[in-house]
Amino acid sequence: MQKGDIILAKQGPKIVGQGFVTGSYRFDDNLRIVDPDDTPWSHQVPVQWKPDFSEVGITIGDQQRYTVRKLTRDDYRALENRSKALLKQEALEGQINRRELVFRRRNSSLIQAKKANSDYRCEVCDFSFEEAYGPIGHEYIVAHHVEPLSNRSKPSMTSLGDIALLCANCHAMVHTSNPPLSLDQLRRSLRAE
Repeated sequence: MQKGDIILAKQGPKIVGQGFVTGSYRFDDNLRIVDPDDTPWSHQVPVQWKPDFSEVGITIGDQQRYTVRKLTRDDYRALENRSKALLKQEALEGQINRRELVFRRRNSSLIQAKKANSDYRCEVCDFSFEEAYGPIGHEYIVAHHVEPLSNRSKPSMTSLGDIALLCANCHAMVHTSNPPLSLDQLRRSLRAE
């Protein structure tokens, strides 16, 4: 590698970085660079990495694993073309789509009563929209039916204890499984991180 050469960094099937060699190769056994896997590297080449490079999934040449591999001009052109194509991807959106929907009616007065008797904090993570967003978050919280209405075979009574108040993130996470996670399961998951 020489000063001015283009360097591409690969991680699995993706090119994750591009930079330019800014100096000469050196071996320094005292000043080791350590990668995220705690592997020390005494072989060093200074590189100025492009901060705005977007990952590109591409197959270049054969897929043998080389530490350093020189690319042909065709390989590099293929990478550039793929990268440009990814940046230009677009799709038509906004078409009108009509569907017949069936939904279960919720009692808004029950939900309002639950909210009125609360501090508008998420029951899982303690998040407050008002603390985070100021006045636009005042008295905002999402109502979650602990036993989903969709699981009911017929209309049945719901009490205030059957409704939990959650932030939008926790509400989305509760519904990542079917049946939904319990609030305790979500709390344990949150604490595990």
